[in-house]
Amino acid sequence: MERFVRVLIRRGVAQGRIRRAFRRAWLHVPKYAAEHNRRASAELIDVGHVLTLWFGDPFYVDARGDPLPLPLRGPAPSLASLVQHVDPTLNVTQVLKCLLRADAVRRRGSRYSPRSRAVAFRGTGAPLHARNLRALLGLLRTIEHNLGPKDKVTAWFEYVAENPRFPVSAREAFDVGLREDAMTFPRNQDSRMLNHERKLKPGESTVRMGVGVFRFEEEVLPHAAAMRRTSRRRSSSNSKKGRRRRR
Repeated sequence: MERFVRVLIRRGVAQGRIRRAFRRAWLHVPKYAAEHNRRASAELIDVGHVLTLWFGDPFYVDARGDPLPLPLRGPAPSLASLVQHVDPTLNVTQVLKCLLRADAVRRRGSRYSPRSRAVAFRGTGAPLHARNLRALLGLLRTIEHNLGPKDKVTAWFEYVAENPRFPVSAREAFDVGLREDAMTFPRNQDSRMLNHERKLKPGESTVRMGVGVFRFEEEVLPHAAAMRRTSRRRSSSNSKKGRRRRR
């Protein structure tokens, strides 16, 4: 919250306006949601890394490089040993429940197999909210880091492709193409980070590293949309008049 406020202040937003906005936002949060989220556990933030190792660790893949079907418990290779390798404090039953709810794994008899290397947290409840907050915090950290002096701070990667007049009718087709193009990128970075993790020296310091890809669009207010249509009609009309005069 402090990072977000600092970004707003650097943009020139008045402190009084920020306080009023935070107050209004809190008043619009349903009480039951606030109480539920206070009890939400954040211990499953590394559930995605379980899939990374499942797909990338030679001990958990077959001769073709495909992830092995694993029993829930027992000696390695098992899902319990895999989860312990990620974080000894993780509860394998809760991890499995989260992966099943996210439709990231499927059960085959007494064993489990991953459906995809990515975890879609939508619909999982508390893990989704924890993931969303981490993604937001990560973006704010990058933005604030890159506000540092150019001669003293090495910039973190953060680029945006933006189009101010994208046709609404093309959104669905664009999203399909974006998913096809973009999914390769995080998978590659995930593998690169895992390779660096394998080279970790005993006692070497570590940091949580992440790379995110997302698309956004601005909210179009009805009044603003109408003004844009009127402006385009006027521009088109003036252009036609100009052509008639030239004739």
